[in-house]
Amino acid sequence: MARVLLTTIGSRGDVYPLLALADAFSGRGHAVTFALEAGAAVLARTAGHSTVVLPGDPACLDPYAATVFGGRPGLVSLSASFRHYILPTLEAKVGVLRPLARTADVVVAPPVHPAAAIAAEAEGTPWVALNVSAAVASPDLDPVPYPLRLPDGPRRLVNRLLWSAGTLALRRLADAPVNRVRRRHGLRPLRFVLAPAPSSARLAAVAVSPAFVPRRTGWPPRLRVTGFCWWNPPLDPTVARRVAGVAAAGRPLVAITGGAASGAHFAFGRHFWRSSLEAVRRLRLAAVLVGAPPDVLAEPLPDEVVGVPEVPFAWLFPRCRLAVHHGGIGTTAHAIRAGIPSLIVPWAFDQAFNAAQVVRLGVGRTVAPRRYTPAAAVQAFEGLLRPPAGTPSLASLAARLVREDGAAQLACAVEELL
Repeated sequence: MARVLLTTIGSRGDVYPLLALADAFSGRGHAVTFALEAGAAVLARTAGHSTVVLPGDPACLDPYAATVFGGRPGLVSLSASFRHYILPTLEAKVGVLRPLARTADVVVAPPVHPAAAIAAEAEGTPWVALNVSAAVASPDLDPVPYPLRLPDGPRRLVNRLLWSAGTLALRRLADAPVNRVRRRHGLRPLRFVLAPAPSSARLAAVAVSPAFVPRRTGWPPRLRVTGFCWWNPPLDPTVARRVAGVAAAGRPLVAITGGAASGAHFAFGRHFWRSSLEAVRRLRLAAVLVGAPPDVLAEPLPDEVVGVPEVPFAWLFPRCRLAVHHGGIGTTAHAIRAGIPSLIVPWAFDQAFNAAQVVRLGVGRTVAPRRYTPAAAVQAFEGLLRPPAGTPSLASLAARLVREDGAAQLACAVEELL
């Protein structure tokens, strides 16, 4: 039996893959401990796992919401998050994590959580870099959706330049401050400390389906693509009855969600919800609003529209014809697995990358936040609900994702490491 420490930062979407991985480890007889910030710790405790609370709270980004969630390039979101969220509590997190790493056989954490790597290395414990994002540099992958289709040669050149510029910017942002903390704990400095496969990690994994992002040439050998780690919160029977009520109306059902950061405290959040609702009204659709902010739910909603705080996407999406969302990797994966198209309005982090992949695979569309007007929403809804002849089917891709068990694959990889 191994003792596994799972730790991450961020929102629910960052924690859910680790909960799936925890179930896989527990099923193999390993002991799992979580180290999470207070809000996320509730999820792990509710799921029955031993959990230690880390200092820090992603709510500290609320004053910077216009920058972090403003529809700007993902590097801008990550830079603001690093300066205002990750860096201020880095040393304090290391202090909590070091005793936990000392008694663990392996630490699993994302590279954007550098405190975990520092704690593991300082205690001589191997650590696994778990990337829940598919945004790993490759000239074959579009980092953002292009407004125009480019031939392969120019597209690869543009991608190479964009990825190189982003990599350099991340090094300049993070290497110096993180290495200062590393030195205080007796560790050598590293280059590109936020790399998807840091040189200090014994194993690096991309917990994304190879059907969504196949392994690319140029990725280091220790970087494995293991598949999505599926986990869902429990289904509230009251929520199920409310959704069943609007589904019974007989109109096409649309799921609309903006993720954990879609509240009314920044302009694009309000714009997203109101444009989506107007499209629902004009097209006479039924809709489930997942996580909509209070001011949206306070408006008079059509009888065929219901707002719920949370619902398992594995249960909801198969009942829908379309998923309208922000492009979070988990939401995107669940939509593909359910066999329904996505309309993505990305506003932060890796969401534009996920939108580019959805467009490339022919399983959805994307609209930039600043262009997401009610008219644009109506046009996109209509195009995805009534696709033209010849549009690639989601069926084969969905079938591949249904068969995958990324958590089991990743647990096996960690056992091999141990």
